[in-house]
Amino acid sequence: MTNSTTTRSKALGGKRERLITAACETVYQQGIEKTTIADIAAAADIPVGNVYYYFKAKDDIIQAVIESHLREADALSLPAAVVRPVCAMPANGSAAVVRPVSAARAAG
Repeated sequence: MTNSTTTRSKALGGKRERLITAACETVYQQGIEKTTIADIAAAADIPVGNVYYYFKAKDDIIQAVIESHLREADALSLPAAVVRPVCAMPANGSAAVVRPVSAARAAG
């Protein structure tokens, strides 16, 4: 028998991270403009309505993706020029977040 409260809190903690990961992957494939919150929710296997518990708007999700990449870059302690862009330009040429980490920090 498992403790449902513990299981529930682990699931809550993981949903936000799954949404951020799914957002980065989806934006990479489709670009920011074509990516919808429904696309991100589907990629994260989370109901669309639950997304709004963690983020008020798509811009907030994109900001979380950028912050996540900044934390990863800081943890690696690599010079900004070595770190790949936040999300690389998708093959279809649509707009995506492409500022290098150094530009994102300067704007931050």
